[in-house]
Amino acid sequence: MTSARPSGFDYVARQAELQRLIVRALKTRIERGQFSSEDGVDIAFNQVFRPRGPRIPEGKKSDLRIAIQRIARVLDPPTAPALHSFGKQVAELAWMLHPRPRSPLAPQEDAWFGSAELARAAIDAELTGGGGAFGADDLVRRAVRRGMNARRRSRPGPRLPVKSGDSLRDLLDVPLHGVVRLPGKDMRWQMASAFQHDGPLSEAMRTASIFHSERMEQALGPILWALGRPVGFSDKKQTRILIASSSSTAAQEALMHGREITWRLQQLKGLEHIVGMKISVDVEAFHLWSRR
Repeated sequence: MTSARPSGFDYVARQAELQRLIVRALKTRIERGQFSSEDGVDIAFNQVFRPRGPRIPEGKKSDLRIAIQRIARVLDPPTAPALHSFGKQVAELAWMLHPRPRSPLAPQEDAWFGSAELARAAIDAELTGGGGAFGADDLVRRAVRRGMNARRRSRPGPRLPVKSGDSLRDLLDVPLHGVVRLPGKDMRWQMASAFQHDGPLSEAMRTASIFHSERMEQALGPILWALGRPVGFSDKKQTRILIASSSSTAAQEALMHGREITWRLQQLKGLEHIVGMKISVDVEAFHLWSRR
């Protein structure tokens, strides 16, 4: 689907992030079995209305769902290219329905207007608003100040104090790479700020984020995931993974696939250094990790 896209900062990144979330959710659903195009419609529709997503007017929501149902025809069969094509088209359509602000100077989140439009609007506002500019230089200074204040107000919040690529971002459910801005009152921003000032807490949460169940399941695949759940490290040097199995039979089979399990986990950021694993039969831990 091709369309004229409104210009402005952050639009492309927001669209790409929505596409990524849709594709990730679709892959997770497919791996769990019994997938249909209607499931794809429900997943995409729910992802569109996540926080920081496009603000779709109430009167457009039913039209959006009908359009997603038509786009979902590409999901038969749900191949990898089909998933990405579906996610891209839905993301483009959803952001097209996002309402444009009334003015480039309007203090609304995620203004789509670029720097040139913002500058022209600032100068117009100074000329027509009785700003008290006495000359061309004074007019430019006041317009620049007004434009910068409007741009600052349009941003959603301060930068997330977590480095790009840090595994903590998975735990906070934000994009793994790039600049992320959140409102100061957002609990994810407050958690990230607390991690920054508490070393032991930060390390504990970073380790927990490494073993997030969705991340582990995607790395192992449905067959190996059914044999055991990676629940943490089994040694102080953090070189061996502890696998919790639901029965001795499953533990024995997981042991037979030990090299493959270790290799798959080594592909994950934060686990490149592991050299092996330890398996234990722990029914409670196995089912607890399944519900995370």
